[in-house]
Amino acid sequence: MRAAPIAFVLALATGACQPGQASQPLQSDDFGDAIVRGQVPRRVVSLNPATTDLIFALGAGDRLVGRTHWDHYPPAAEAVPDLGSGLRPNVELILAAKPDLVILYASADNRAAARELRTA
Repeated sequence: MRAAPIAFVLALATGACQPGQASQPLQSDDFGDAIVRGQVPRRVVSLNPATTDLIFALGAGDRLVGRTHWDHYPPAAEAVPDLGSGLRPNVELILAAKPDLVILYASADNRAAARELRTA
């Protein structure tokens, strides 16, 4: 299985561009790594509370299989397994959730975890 970490990317066809303007495909994540395109992710780990909230707002909360211990909103997020911190995350714990997609902060503290997740 391949987990594709991306820093904070939500590609929405609506609202992402001006009326009449074609949306541009994403080529790299916030770390500058190429985005691996494949099937729509079914199992998502969100290591960013704002992203967790947005995933629920988009109606995709049922796809979340992991979150941080800071993700409490919406209340339904608390039913998603807590995988610890969003900074310097536990890669083994994340991989145990068998995600198709991992969304994390693009920070120097997360660079090593992003590499490990991409390699996995």
